[in-house]
Amino acid sequence: MDQQLNYDAARFWLDALQWLALAAVGAIAWFRTQTREIETKVAAMDQRLNTLEVHVRHFPTADELAELQGDMKAVKATIEGIDRRMEIVQRQISRVEDFLLKSR
Repeated sequence: MDQQLNYDAARFWLDALQWLALAAVGAIAWFRTQTREIETKVAAMDQRLNTLEVHVRHFPTADELAELQGDMKAVKATIEGIDRRMEIVQRQISRVEDFLLKSR
């Protein structure tokens, strides 16, 4: 009977070892799947970052924006000066037109 008992104990431990090995294989497979998913996501984010870096590289710097702002103020001042001159020209044309219409 002791022999039968030893075989039962050995079978129990072998079954337990088999279940542990199966659990370990399952855990390893799950971790590898997670790792692949993470690698895929990291690769996609890396691609997005590279695309963003290419676009951002062509953006103007703060100094260039300040220079552009100054240029825009100069253009605005020039346009305002032209507008004032156009008003003067318009008044002169109106006077000439009134003169020509009255002198008939």
